[in-house]
Amino acid sequence: MHDIFWDTVGKAEKSPTYRAPSWSWLSLDTQGISWKGPQSCLGEEFQLHCRVLQAETTLAGPNRFGAITDAYLKLEGYIIGVKLVRNPEHYLKSHPWSVFQQGQNIAKAKLDLLDSVLDSTVSVPNIWALLISTCGNGQNGTRGLLLEKTRRKDGLDVFRRVGSFTIYAESVFELEMRLFYWKESVSKVCILE
Repeated sequence: MHDIFWDTVGKAEKSPTYRAPSWSWLSLDTQGISWKGPQSCLGEEFQLHCRVLQAETTLAGPNRFGAITDAYLKLEGYIIGVKLVRNPEHYLKSHPWSVFQQGQNIAKAKLDLLDSVLDSTVSVPNIWALLISTCGNGQNGTRGLLLEKTRRKDGLDVFRRVGSFTIYAESVFELEMRLFYWKESVSKVCILE
């Protein structure tokens, strides 16, 4: 799951033709990506808050390492509706958005498409936050994906990735208070395309 925590560098646009699912950096035309990797978060240090139930790809041809025409992950995890609010210009440039739930600032976020319509507004409703993992005591290592609901398929909500978020907390108590919003929700099965 560490591999899905990439960030775009510079201007990024959605590829005009399908190359990969939204959770892959290959789905974007970008100047580059950054990936911090698992750092020291392995083994007992790593706590997963969701699980992959199914992963599927449809190959474009006979080359099993070649192009694809479709791919998705069926996930089970904690997902909540959130509102994004742009931070002041000088505030934490690596995460220019704040994630709000019930009026509380619970995380910092970065959108994948820097020049998108989403990124040019002050506030963004209709975004969902999927809690993915916690590293160590979690104070600076609890992360997840920002998603946009695109449709329903076979009775499940289908989402696409639009960014990532990190929960920063001064203490374990503060982290637990922020995680409460996810933990009070019911674990949900969804599809990420």
